[in-house]
Amino acid sequence: YKAGTLKSQGFMHCSKRDQVQAIGNRLFRGQSDLVLLCIDPEQITADICYEHAEGCGEIFPHIYGALNLDAVTAVLDFVPGEDGAFPHPS
Repeated sequence: YKAGTLKSQGFMHCSKRDQVQAIGNRLFRGQSDLVLLCIDPEQITADICYEHAEGCGEIFPHIYGALNLDAVTAVLDFVPGEDGAFPHPS
């Protein structure tokens, strides 16, 4: 799998489980066509770097290459509530 940012920025943005809700609400609030790819970082064949996000003060995982699909352990619908806010993923 190759997200659009792999070509435009050289890496794919990822989040740790405890970061997903805040990022979803900040960047994708109200979007109803999203899914979460749950991945096992030990199975990813591309390089992963944990880097600071500009203006955020947090460190996020970035994948520098294609995501091999056998590293995906689950695909979850990421549906906002009626107010457009995302719940914490289960």
